[in-house]
Amino acid sequence: MLTVALGMTLTLVYAISTYQGKMRKVLIISSFLIVLFGGQRISNEVKSPVMSEYPKVYSWLSTQGGDAILEYPMYTWADGNDNYRKEMYRMYYSLKHKKNLVNGASGYFPDEWQKLVAEVSLKFPDSALVDKIGLMGVDYIIIHKSDIKSDTLEKINLWGKSGFVYSDEFDIVYKIP
Repeated sequence: MLTVALGMTLTLVYAISTYQGKMRKVLIISSFLIVLFGGQRISNEVKSPVMSEYPKVYSWLSTQGGDAILEYPMYTWADGNDNYRKEMYRMYYSLKHKKNLVNGASGYFPDEWQKLVAEVSLKFPDSALVDKIGLMGVDYIIIHKSDIKSDTLEKINLWGKSGFVYSDEFDIVYKIP
């Protein structure tokens, strides 16, 4: 679609530049004004928080060892809602803790990654899944309490007693053995 629009625009510019009639100046000025003022403006701005406004868990995480984290729940744009935007913020917050992030946001999600997201969504905190995540090199799992149901949170708390390392009003962190 963009290629077609670009082709039409270039054709119009060429036609106007070769036009020698009385209206040439009017066409050139009109074209310039359309380019300058026409089109759709960006209407959706997202304010990025400053580091001092990041959730507390990321400051804590920045002082810990380890190389990789997984944040639960995981989201993709294929979920059919706006939750995938949280993944963009999680990537942004990783500037603070400087650890690799299993989560992420992109226009392309490889099949293996989509399978992992589905498996985590359906099975977590299954011990075989947690072992698999650990073998991938993940050191910590961050649980975002406000994003999960209370019965799921209870299951996670029972599972994670031995790996519990951090909690605040919004998040819980478990270390993968």
